[in-house]
Amino acid sequence: MNYLKEEKEAKLVVERSKFLSYCFVCESLDVQAEQIRTMKKIFPSATHVCYASIIDDGDVKMYANDDGEPSGTAGLPILSVLKENQMINTICFVVRYFGGVKLGTSGLIKAYKESANLVVDNNSCPVSKKSLFIAKCEYTNLAKIQHVLSKNQIKIEKSIYDEKITFEIYANDEEFKLIEPFLVEFEKKSHIKYCAI
Repeated sequence: MNYLKEEKEAKLVVERSKFLSYCFVCESLDVQAEQIRTMKKIFPSATHVCYASIIDDGDVKMYANDDGEPSGTAGLPILSVLKENQMINTICFVVRYFGGVKLGTSGLIKAYKESANLVVDNNSCPVSKKSLFIAKCEYTNLAKIQHVLSKNQIKIEKSIYDEKITFEIYANDEEFKLIEPFLVEFEKKSHIKYCAI
């Protein structure tokens, strides 16, 4: 799986039609709904505001929208680019301003796919799925735990210093087993995060 490196935009002109493409990080359906509203507001005179997304908020969901283009000629080609690049938590928009020349089914598919490729291709980094762990340790074990976490490039998200130290980290099960012997207790939460490898 891959995560978007940076939000990008690009422009493609095909037979006088302008295709403006944009990609954004999108980690929930609420964020997706807001991004769609925003794009519609930014481009009120566009002929079409098409998009596709892949969101994993514990369950992978894929969306594709043709926004008035012939069925399957816009959203699905954009989605195919996201799938080919193994993107996760990404939404890609392609905004079209009609230039007066009909492109036909194959021309539309090619134009939307090429537009999406301009902002998605070579714009990702590999990620792994990690769970949130809340753990407690004695003060005497903190240095050992910090050493193991640092060696595996895992950062402590939050810590509370009380009688014992309570801290939160994102790790996969194998990584967590490395510090488990030094813990007094721990809890694995259902919250998932994608972290760069």
